Amino acid sequence: MAQFPITEPEIISLAQAIIIGLKAHPDEFTVPPVNSDDLQQQLNDVLNSRDEVTTLQARLSEATARTRKFLERLIASMKMILKYAEQTTPKEKWTLLGWASRAEPVALQVPGQPRNLECLRRGDDSIQLDWKAPQDGGKVGVYRVQRRIMPDGEWTLVDTVFGTEIILANQPKGKTLEFRVIAANKEGFSLASNVVEVLF
Repeated sequence: MAQFPITEPEIISLAQAIIIGLKAHPDEFTVPPVNSDDLQQQLNDVLNSRDEVTTLQARLSEATARTRKFLERLIASMKMILKYAEQTTPKEKWTLLGWASRAEPVALQVPGQPRNLECLRRGDDSIQLDWKAPQDGGKVGVYRVQRRIMPDGEWTLVDTVFGTEIILANQPKGKTLEFRVIAANKEGFSLASNVVEVLF
């Protein structure tokens, strides 16, 4: 007995075959419980919704990149103002800007290893990754997200983020990919996180 498909592409392929079969052989399938037109509409609903998900994922990725760009611009402006205040006003006045006198510098350490990297959700060509901050080591400056194509591809940098999650769009299809995360600061790089493997 044939086994009903599990994956979305296989289900869609079978739906298309059923629709073609119902239309081509009305004498064989005279009163199906769902006619070909209704089944076609249901299939169209799936395809349209899937396209909408892909579009929204791409828009979310673009919005995340814009937010990062705006945040970097904001940080640069804030640092310029605070540096100006430190150079032109007494320390006791810095609090007027919400800025306290800096303590004696502490030697920065390399960050610890990022933890518990996992795939929260996956689209046709996108993936949302999430991980936990290191439990030890120095303060993290950024996280470097790396990817390699299995079985023997080299690790390459695909993005850097300040937080502990990311959505990566436009991943190559038909490939098995591995992802990992490395924490970084001015002192260097952490050990790589655990690896997540995904087949697109």
